[in-house]
Amino acid sequence: MAPMLGFTEQVFRNTFVKHFGGLDAAITPFITLVEGKKIKERHLKDLFPEVNQTLKIIPQVIGNKSDQFVLMNRYLLDMGYREVNWNLGCPAPRVAGRKRGSGLLPYPEMIESVLNTIFQQPHPEISVKIRLGYQSPLEINQIVPILNRYPLQFVAIHPRIGTQLYEGKVDLDTFERVVPQINHRMIYSGDIFTLSDFEYLQQRFPEIHDFMLGRGILRDPFLPEKIRGNASLNDNNLKQRFESFCTELFHKVVENSTFEPNALNKTKEYWTQFSTLYQNSTSIFNRIKVVQNVLEMENVLFNIFNNESFKN
Repeated sequence: MAPMLGFTEQVFRNTFVKHFGGLDAAITPFITLVEGKKIKERHLKDLFPEVNQTLKIIPQVIGNKSDQFVLMNRYLLDMGYREVNWNLGCPAPRVAGRKRGSGLLPYPEMIESVLNTIFQQPHPEISVKIRLGYQSPLEINQIVPILNRYPLQFVAIHPRIGTQLYEGKVDLDTFERVVPQINHRMIYSGDIFTLSDFEYLQQRFPEIHDFMLGRGILRDPFLPEKIRGNASLNDNNLKQRFESFCTELFHKVVENSTFEPNALNKTKEYWTQFSTLYQNSTSIFNRIKVVQNVLEMENVLFNIFNNESFKN
């Protein structure tokens, strides 16, 4: 499971794996590295081990300061985590503009400085999730030799540049050129929305054995099982499984929110994707997005579940 800020926090992860199969691990949405000598407990709330027992979790961090990364590693090791992923891919302008995420890719000397410091200190296994560049896919050419100098657990590549955000097509030609140059286990990430998407990538890149699913999981929670070839998908209870998941997720989001509008907004964000599983998707989302309170949301969901046709 790919990290998706605002979507794949522990409430979603735990509920997902209760209702669906096919995943080996999840990378968490990024945690921002912080200044100082101490990290507040609330900063790591999503990573508390007691609420992360259902799936292998790899914490992801974002930042560009070596000392902050070393401090975070210390805390994560104390929490029992033995692997940490460094986000070098986030394209959000407010992040990239501060030389974080994909905004750090034009500065290979900064990336090397951070890695050099990390590997001189006690540290978990380190992996990176990266794009081809921020403004140009040529930027990856300067990054690969640096990554090859360090014993990384894996390199996950989303083959877009940062300024694309999530628009346009993934650049599979550049990805194909880069793959043989990287001396690490590789993970492909980006635009796997259907089983056909996966099969095409698997055929084109037979040397890649690991794939990361993000928005595809939100649009089709059965996708990991389809990739695994789960025969149970031939049964007639797909709609019921999905709706049980949605019901439980909504209730848990409400339980974990201290402010009702926050719970409603998060549920509406999920349904920007979930609604696509129904034949009447546009109408369904239009009904969801105007909901004003929890009771009304429960009623709208009940009506959707009982009256709308499922695509899947």
